[in-house]
Amino acid sequence: MVNNRKNKALSDNEVYKFLAGFYDQQGNNYLSVENFEKYLNNKKDKITPEEYNLLGCYYNKLYSDNTHDISDAQKSLENFIKASDGDLSIRAYAKNATIMASKLNDKETGRKFWDRMFVINELTNDDKYDYAAYCLRYGDFDGWYKYFDSRFYKEHNKMPFPQISKPQWKGDIDISNSTLLVYFEQGFGDTFLMYGYMQRLKKLAKRIIFVVQNSVYPLLKDNDSYVEILPESDVDLNNLEFDYYIPSMNLPAALHLTKDNICVGGGYIKVREELVKEFREKYCNNDKFKTGISFVGNNSGNKTRNIPSDEFLPLDDLDNVEIYSLSIDAKDGDFECFKKHKVVDVIKSFENFEQTAALIQNMDVVLTSDNCILNLSGALGKKTFALFNWNYEFRWFDLKGDDVVWYDCVKPFVNDKTDNWSSSITLAVNEIKKMQSKIVQAPDILF
Repeated sequence: MVNNRKNKALSDNEVYKFLAGFYDQQGNNYLSVENFEKYLNNKKDKITPEEYNLLGCYYNKLYSDNTHDISDAQKSLENFIKASDGDLSIRAYAKNATIMASKLNDKETGRKFWDRMFVINELTNDDKYDYAAYCLRYGDFDGWYKYFDSRFYKEHNKMPFPQISKPQWKGDIDISNSTLLVYFEQGFGDTFLMYGYMQRLKKLAKRIIFVVQNSVYPLLKDNDSYVEILPESDVDLNNLEFDYYIPSMNLPAALHLTKDNICVGGGYIKVREELVKEFREKYCNNDKFKTGISFVGNNSGNKTRNIPSDEFLPLDDLDNVEIYSLSIDAKDGDFECFKKHKVVDVIKSFENFEQTAALIQNMDVVLTSDNCILNLSGALGKKTFALFNWNYEFRWFDLKGDDVVWYDCVKPFVNDKTDNWSSSITLAVNEIKKMQSKIVQAPDILF
């Protein structure tokens, strides 16, 4: 009878484990965590590393998909640490610990488990890419450069890139008598940023060809007579004449850049003055303080960078401002919350980035989330206030100063906790008030 009661109790407890898995499949992360916690609390035997790892996964989903509560992320990390410490040989447990450490901005814990990953010595190309991201996130340029090429060989979300038969230039070959093909990769913002290195490349190569996205081509095609800009749709790599090629995001590595010289400055992309003037007369013919906002973008699924439009309502309380949307992906109704000022939303009619750049050139300041407008505004040399979530993308390796390092005209504002956009936007709006005050005191000063 004792044995039967014991077996029945164990069977009852197994129900909690079953329910945790069931609710996980249903996407109910709250109940998956709750039931698996009950299962572990009632478990008579020692909790296994596999079970700690599973609870860590449940808490990670709860944090990422629902609560964004740091305490849930910490519980996830704690369980991944217990799993990995319980079995030092399992790669997956250590990798999960590195992932959660990254989400918690925990450099030291990340370092500990990346070191463990190298001891286990089972790194996949996905792991190497994540390690490259970790290295850049904390200013280790050597590690970033060494492993960043793994983005082209990942099993998941492999970076697309054309097959090119010519040799790749990695900065170790004299190209003074050669034509270098720079081929774009990743997003529009990356193209704007990497174009900032053309001045340095001009000193090294006889000729430079830069293949860019079609919508970027009209903006860049006449910027520099030394650099030939080609739209991707017009390029036949089999018939294009060049000696070496380089993926655009490899330029910092090939140029052997460090934190001290990686900055591209700003203002290196120019817009046709006649187009800027046309847009000034058409959209910006007023004496108000013109503020451009960009809050949503196609960030490869990373929605934690997007900002709800109503978070920008502190701008609506300002006097003598005109607010312009720079978000082409804004939805209908996003600006209904603005009552005092009507948001000028003309960007949806634009066909390419040259038009967007012409509008930006007429702004006094740009407020933007982490998307391509941040990079375009910085490349144009426009005063830009960049808004970052508490856990921001790895390339922004130093946001503690007055600029984002890559651009000297972009000032960062970082949320004090996850999704608390009011903390960063309040600081940015206070900066705008200071700018307005200076204009009132000295109206002949241009900003």
